[in-house]
Amino acid sequence: MTDTPPPTPGLPPLDDLVADFVAEARELIEAAAEDLLALDAAADPAVLNRVFRAVHTLKGSVALFDWPAMLAVLHAAEDGLSAARAGRLPAAD
Repeated sequence: MTDTPPPTPGLPPLDDLVADFVAEARELIEAAAEDLLALDAAADPAVLNRVFRAVHTLKGSVALFDWPAMLAVLHAAEDGLSAARAGRLPAAD
């Protein structure tokens, strides 16, 4: 017996959705990593906003899959980035 739910009519199979998520997540993480390295050199609000948007997008996608541990990490990252955007944390040091 398997724990995999039956497919929902009109939606792609879960494996396809996860594959799509992984592809998008890889792109978002690569872009955020490059931007974080740029922030290490100098604070730039536009770059900080790009990192925030990447993390926020990942968090939303992860929530669709009900992955609580990953959601908690991304939520914490988003909180830190929000604090940096508001000037409560330095964006670069």
